[in-house]
Amino acid sequence: MKEYKLTRDNARRLVMHALFKMEEAPKDGSPPPNAVCVDGIKADFGFHPERLQETRDEVLAMIPELEEEFMTEDGFSFLFLAWRNDGTTWAMLPDGTCDWSVLEGFFCLAQALGHARYALDRPLWIALPGGAPFIRFSTVALPATLEA
Repeated sequence: MKEYKLTRDNARRLVMHALFKMEEAPKDGSPPPNAVCVDGIKADFGFHPERLQETRDEVLAMIPELEEEFMTEDGFSFLFLAWRNDGTTWAMLPDGTCDWSVLEGFFCLAQALGHARYALDRPLWIALPGGAPFIRFSTVALPATLEA
């Protein structure tokens, strides 16, 4: 049986490691001044800069297990992020439903590291299936913004 790096438990562990802990966050609910902030699909994330970097090698080892379409310039729908490149799923809950929060967290973690980004600007998502963005990943750092 193949041993996968890209698993729900591994992704959740890395995201939780890189996030600020409650006791590190300002009491007013604002992001800490040194947070690496990224815009998620439904939530925004603020990662601790040092702990974020500690996740880099593991995240880069997980990216090649994603569907190949995610590595293209056009990206692929977020709706398909739960599948690996061999057709197996990695983000399912015990009841068989998808753990969308882990998918979003993994994408945002890779985005904060510079290895994922949206393929289309947010105003265009409404025209996409399910209103879900197309996203792309790379083991090589991606430009932070879409090229004009």
